[in-house]
Amino acid sequence: LLLELISKLQHEDIQFHEIENIISHDPGLSFKLLRLLNSAAIGFPREITSLKEGLVILGISSIKKWTMLIALSEMNSGPTELLHVTLVRAKMAEKLAHHFNCSSQTGFLIGLFSTIDVLLSKPMQEIISPMPLMNEIKLALISHGGIKGQLLTNVTDYCEGRWRDIAENPTLEEMSESFVEATKWAKITLGSI
Repeated sequence: LLLELISKLQHEDIQFHEIENIISHDPGLSFKLLRLLNSAAIGFPREITSLKEGLVILGISSIKKWTMLIALSEMNSGPTELLHVTLVRAKMAEKLAHHFNCSSQTGFLIGLFSTIDVLLSKPMQEIISPMPLMNEIKLALISHGGIKGQLLTNVTDYCEGRWRDIAENPTLEEMSESFVEATKWAKITLGSI
């Protein structure tokens, strides 16, 4: 069910009311999303009191991002460390995406899905192939191929301490800055979901 939700959210032509409908039919997801929207992870200056208000204020792409994050956290039956690694990768990829001719939203998605095979104990190709994702994203996730795959490889290499393997662009200093920021963000976000 959660994988189906994530898949539906990947449709580029999904409408505002469809997202609201999907989320509102799951009380647990609605509650967690509202709690997250009102947390330090988002940092909105006033309380968001309804799902519709959250959708309007944050916009479709942000709501999709946060909903996918919550759905992935629901899939994680193991230690929270895996979810922490996932969030760090997602935020780092979001921050570094511009170096790889990639939007920040796509970078976040690639980082967020980079551990979905471990979360679901299934091969990456089996999970990703049926999803309505751009072929470049599928290639990046399944085989670290293409320029988006280079983004994922750099983020993964940095997180796993293989700094010598990282290309010169972005610099190690930029990688380090994004890692520190991503680690702080992941800690705050994990405390909110």
